[in-house]
Amino acid sequence: VYAGGDNLWKWYGHEYVKSQLKSVFKTTDEVAGWFRDIVGREYDTTGKSLSDAIEEAAAWYIRNTYPTYSKVPKIIQNIRKLPVGNFVSFPAEMIRTTFNILDLSLKEIASKNPKLRQLGYRRLFGASTVLGGAGTAISKTAEQFTGINEEMMDNYKRDYGASWEKNSNLIPITKAEDGKFKMINFSYFSPYDVINSPIESISNIFAKRETTPKDARDNLFFSFVACSSSNCLNLPNASPSSLDCFFSSSILCASFVL
Repeated sequence: VYAGGDNLWKWYGHEYVKSQLKSVFKTTDEVAGWFRDIVGREYDTTGKSLSDAIEEAAAWYIRNTYPTYSKVPKIIQNIRKLPVGNFVSFPAEMIRTTFNILDLSLKEIASKNPKLRQLGYRRLFGASTVLGGAGTAISKTAEQFTGINEEMMDNYKRDYGASWEKNSNLIPITKAEDGKFKMINFSYFSPYDVINSPIESISNIFAKRETTPKDARDNLFFSFVACSSSNCLNLPNASPSSLDCFFSSSILCASFVL
């Protein structure tokens, strides 16, 4: 049943992507060009219709932008046997698919095909909205009800917040009385927290007028791994690591240690 739910959405996604690509590609040669420029490999169109080519392109999109647990690397699968890491397959796929989505967006935006560029901008905007917009919307809603604004929360995190709260999205849930209020750490509830930093990074990249797809991709890759290095070295102001879920103490071990 669990796998059936995933497969249902993959089927829907496959059909939706096919409908998108039908408006982008008019010949099999255009699909072959997409495979060469976007995927990075040659595509043999011999004996294949336009429908066949679009079918294969849509399947590639789904395999690389939807969680596919058969693609989890062996090393990540083996981590499940060790007393470190928590639910490692899911964050591994979140990192892989999010990086692929942003990488695809950059390549599509750099394409000479105007319809493919439009698709890339829509993909990037959608990722930014879904992954980064939820926390912002909840924060603004909480601010209206509690009167505690973003500046006040930043001051709290800077002066009083615990080390694990410094870069978290803290949501106030009560009004301040005598300088005291209650809050929750939204980062713990968000399954996308592991990749929100790269989303913000890629938005900053496109805020600059002069950049190339290669430079943008290099910066994107750095944003995925730099935080991990900062935390491992105990550097000040280190951001939550996108790799912490793989190397922090497991829930089972923590229960024995504590």
